Amino acid sequence: MIKLFLSHAFEDKNDFVQPLATALKPDFEVWVDQAVITLGDSLLGKVNWGLHECDYGVVVLSYHFFAKHWTRAELDGLFSLETAERKVILPVWKDVTLDDVRKFSPILAGRLGVSTDRGIEGVVYEIKRAVGLVDRVRELHSEPWNEKFATLNADLKHERAAKALAQSSDGVQQATKAARDVIAEARVRTELLSKQVDAFEIKVNPATNLDGICVSTPQLSMVISFNVVWPSSIDGSKINVRFFRHLEITEEYDILPMFDRQLQVCWQRSHGDPITGSALLDEIFEHFAELLQRWAQ
Repeated sequence: MIKLFLSHAFEDKNDFVQPLATALKPDFEVWVDQAVITLGDSLLGKVNWGLHECDYGVVVLSYHFFAKHWTRAELDGLFSLETAERKVILPVWKDVTLDDVRKFSPILAGRLGVSTDRGIEGVVYEIKRAVGLVDRVRELHSEPWNEKFATLNADLKHERAAKALAQSSDGVQQATKAARDVIAEARVRTELLSKQVDAFEIKVNPATNLDGICVSTPQLSMVISFNVVWPSSIDGSKINVRFFRHLEITEEYDILPMFDRQLQVCWQRSHGDPITGSALLDEIFEHFAELLQRWAQ
């Protein structure tokens, strides 16, 4: 874990440095003098140890910091650890301006710092960005193995939520409404066809099932109905499609309700992927037309 040394004036500890240290600790090992120095320790020795052990020094620049000799010594120690390839000091400006920093240290004034006007979260983010932690977290999030776990997690969450909804009265109500919407749309399509087709008669007849529709022509009839078995589960619920010729069933199949990623009702056929109600009707009416063409020949 990356180690941070927080260089600051005592007067800035309670209102800013301690809350900053708390916010940094989930991602960093933070050295704050009050937390590490115990009775009998050498203050100079502990600070020197902190400076050498830590990877970066977060320097909280303030009017109190500028006024103290000890903080200047800490800053000099941090400067001594820097090389041309490695920058150790991460400046934080607490209630000071660029001119204030320039008067104190022209070198620090030329270095990009973050102002406490950004708030604790903003300061923490910029520190993470400065040490490359933000980019590393982004890399981890984009790595293939992590994406697989994210996909697995999303799949399991959806599976559990969909299963719970399917075993509830709310799920049955959603499925029933979705099925009734399918049947209502089938009625609208049939009425539209009855106005467009003039070579033969096509009409809607009453269905024995209240949640159903019968579409008939002289050659073939189609019945679309929805059945609910249990009031608190969609198990056994289905849209049933039957095709009749001379009062005999020529084809019959069922379509089962299920819930998609957004926990909206979709329809599962015996083959293929789940589809919406409108897409389901497209397939049903297309097959109806194919059967009519076959019987007309």
